[in-house]
Amino acid sequence: MAKARIGEDTREFFNVRVLDEAESYFYRLPVEYRHWLVEALVMRCIEMKDSDVTLVSDLFVRVREKGLCGPDAFEEGFNRLAELVDDMAIGIPNAWSYFAILLKAAGLDQDEERRGRIAEKTQSPDKLIRIL
Repeated sequence: MAKARIGEDTREFFNVRVLDEAESYFYRLPVEYRHWLVEALVMRCIEMKDSDVTLVSDLFVRVREKGLCGPDAFEEGFNRLAELVDDMAIGIPNAWSYFAILLKAAGLDQDEERRGRIAEKTQSPDKLIRIL
């Protein structure tokens, strides 16, 4: 049920592109599922344009500052992308820079321990640390 809702919300967000609406997705979703929403947003926008990454990063800053998504949920939501970013970079030249932009928006670049755990999930941990 939660994953279906997240899929609908993600599609809607990229169609309407309204931060207030997207913020409500986090409000409506129980805390234990918010990492799935983060994952859906990062996995979808990483394959899109700069403007889509900026849109999601603006949303992440907003929900982080309002306490709607905590560091644990953000970290868990980035794990899948961390595992795939090296392979994705073959077909998506901006994958690493998009990944860094999104991590910064989530505030994970400021937490050395979390940043390190995420970096270790990539095939190129040093690359992520350098980019951040």
